[in-house]
Amino acid sequence: GVTGLSFSAYLEALREKRTVLFQRDDAEASVSVLEMPDEKLRALMINGKADASTGVDMGTQVLLGQLPFALVPGAKRALLVGLGSGVTAGTALRWPLERLDVAELSPSVVEAVGFFSAHNGSPLADPRLRLHVGDGRALLRDSEGGYDAVVSEPSNPWIAGVGNLFTEEYFRLARSKLAPGGVMVQWFHLYETEDALVQSIVGTFCDVFDDASLWRTNGGDAFLVGFSGRRPPDFAALERALAGAPSAALERLGLAGPAALLSLQTASDAGTRGFGLEARRNTDYRPYLEYAAPRGRFLRSNAEGLKRLDEAVGPYKGDLLLARYLAWRKKPLSDAETRSILSY
Repeated sequence: GVTGLSFSAYLEALREKRTVLFQRDDAEASVSVLEMPDEKLRALMINGKADASTGVDMGTQVLLGQLPFALVPGAKRALLVGLGSGVTAGTALRWPLERLDVAELSPSVVEAVGFFSAHNGSPLADPRLRLHVGDGRALLRDSEGGYDAVVSEPSNPWIAGVGNLFTEEYFRLARSKLAPGGVMVQWFHLYETEDALVQSIVGTFCDVFDDASLWRTNGGDAFLVGFSGRRPPDFAALERALAGAPSAALERLGLAGPAALLSLQTASDAGTRGFGLEARRNTDYRPYLEYAAPRGRFLRSNAEGLKRLDEAVGPYKGDLLLARYLAWRKKPLSDAETRSILSY
């Protein structure tokens, strides 16, 4: 049979497994930081859902602060939409940036960042970071532009208002603020969503950017990468960059060297465009994602189509950056590189 459990007993059971370190409500969200001692884990909760953590989310957070600057070595100015736990900002500041603009809508999230200082490197104390508490799209609109990288790491699009950070108009605004050859990296999720929604995001993004590609993480997240103009890869600069301090964050993830990082690309420009070719576009005036995203959230469905799109095991693998990198250096994968790739 089913054992009855009062609500007070349920709360007490939760308290035994987790500690509330921080809780604030503001006009934008209810924000808390939870610690789970048994799992040695801290999580940033926004409206009751974990938006960042020191667990499986670390891969996504670190890669968002690494990938754009590995692809555009020598980047000086960047913009990050979404502060979260501060790990992405802290990782980005390992690179020799001159300025990092960060937009965070919730002032309570800004307060909570200090609880992750052991993992984020205290980015708010870095004089190169300029924090803007407000709407990321508005910051992008009002900025002077000239960014070498724009990284968009908003919350999930089933939250009211977040869908406008995935529209064609938003992507065009971001591209207009990039320097020539600049890169945009857009996060999106594969959990609690549907294939049609993922294809909509991909297709909408591809309508705006050149050299679009898809990248995976070790969780239920993925990235879209696109450039302002065609930008041939500079593998020599990539090797030099990852021989320095920024590589330490990747090595902690088990990604040692350029080959391991490039192995995360799952689709080239052609494959990425093909995936979203026939999808419904998401625009400000037809906000498909805004209204359809809650369905995947409540049905607990997962998008599976993108998981099957891996050119590394198909006929187009020669178009992926890893294959081009290996051809450039004229040397196959070492045993250590192979282990790093297979273990991630």
